[in-house]
Amino acid sequence: MTKPVTIMRVQDDHDWEMLRPLNKEFMHAMRAIRPERKDVESFAETSFHYFKRHTAERNGIVLLALNEKSEAIGFLSGWVSDSDGLDEGHPQTGNIISAYIKPAYRNHYTFKTMGQKAAEHFKELGLDRLFFSTLATNTRTQELFLKLGFKPHKVSFEIKLDELS
Repeated sequence: MTKPVTIMRVQDDHDWEMLRPLNKEFMHAMRAIRPERKDVESFAETSFHYFKRHTAERNGIVLLALNEKSEAIGFLSGWVSDSDGLDEGHPQTGNIISAYIKPAYRNHYTFKTMGQKAAEHFKELGLDRLFFSTLATNTRTQELFLKLGFKPHKVSFEIKLDELS
């Protein structure tokens, strides 16, 4: 059964404070994928301020998903970024920077609805591309994006410099 969810745009300090604990939960969940992030509490606070600043500076959008009790159960953040140069004629794109849905609310179209609202925001700004990057180990998110119609765009590789032979 689909749980009732309301999607709202973060607009004021009260809304941002609703996001803060959810962002912290997201950072703890990310630790399973990125174990090198040791100080999750500090990183969560730093990323919170980063989202807030860049949303304002880069024509961004932050959406909160609320359950029937008006509790925050998910978020999506994104902003306008300069193109990476791989797309001629598209100097700027919409970028979904982060997204998180509490496990009990996944598979209920919450992310899809937030993604559609973010896409509308970027279309209103005159953009015609939307990007989302995720870690290679986050295969569940990759599967979701493929289902939503996203196409793989580029692949990044990483190595620690002291391991380079």
